[in-house]
Amino acid sequence: MNYQKLRRQSFFQLQEPNFSEILAALSTDKKYDFLRNQATQISYTQFCFYARNFCRAYFNTEKIQVLDWGCGHGQNSVLLDDLGFDVQAGDVIECQSDRPLLAIKSIDFTAFNHQSRLPFDDQSFDAVFSFGVLEHVPDEIASLKEINRILRPDGLFFCFNLPYFYSWGQRLAHLRGNYYHDRLYQEKYVKSTLPKYNYQLLDLWHLGFFPKVVVNYGRFSSSLEKLDQFLTNYTPLRYLATSLNFVARKK
Repeated sequence: MNYQKLRRQSFFQLQEPNFSEILAALSTDKKYDFLRNQATQISYTQFCFYARNFCRAYFNTEKIQVLDWGCGHGQNSVLLDDLGFDVQAGDVIECQSDRPLLAIKSIDFTAFNHQSRLPFDDQSFDAVFSFGVLEHVPDEIASLKEINRILRPDGLFFCFNLPYFYSWGQRLAHLRGNYYHDRLYQEKYVKSTLPKYNYQLLDLWHLGFFPKVVVNYGRFSSSLEKLDQFLTNYTPLRYLATSLNFVARKK
């Protein structure tokens, strides 16, 4: 399989975000404002659409059991469920205990009572998803080992939105005293670390030259996403992008 070609085709094929059910289930609390941003909606939608295309081609089936690891509010669990995945959501007990979105699709939720250990049997899932989670765990090596343990042989680990070391946006945030991302990642670290813990890296890419959460581009969001895809795929500006993203298989 040409993983890079599949990724580019999936991300360039913009999907219309369907957040009507998600937004209807939310309160007016400002903590949900990022989900009302069309640029953010497009970003999550494209990640999930790409993952659906990848998994169907890779596993040659539509019956795919996945864990949304560190699911947060649950928006990605809902999107993955809409795309036909059998979704299990999970997060540490302390994180965002109110999850009205999971009730939309009756998605199973498991509370984690440990920062790295996962309450699942060995080889429980075909794929595990990290939507901006790995960079926040206190012991990423322990978490990588646990994810590998619960993956079935040849299972997939999708890791999205790792904050990139050379990102202009991350550096600007640090200059302003915002250390929400205190760990920043480089390609060489990802490439050298994954094989140590029984993963084979299948694809690694940059994404997000333009900020997608803190800026609302309104009706220009779709056009901006297309431009972002072009810049981060075909120009050196990708080396200033917000994030690194990868998909790896369990060896």
